[in-house]
Amino acid sequence: MDTPIWNQLGMDKQAAFAELAERLPVRRVGTPDDIAQAFLSLMRNGFITGTVLHVDGGHRIT
Repeated sequence: MDTPIWNQLGMDKQAAFAELAERLPVRRVGTPDDIAQAFLSLMRNGFITGTVLHVDGGHRIT
């Protein structure tokens, strides 16, 4: 996720994100808005119970 914490790591964030985006099926790095949209979607649907939603752009860090 592209959050401010990356700015403190002393690395070329743009280059790192570009490289990561190439490997993701969605071809971009996630944003906090992506998390918020997923959260709101689950909260608005009263028929969803007990699920895990992976907001990961198609790649999980294991």
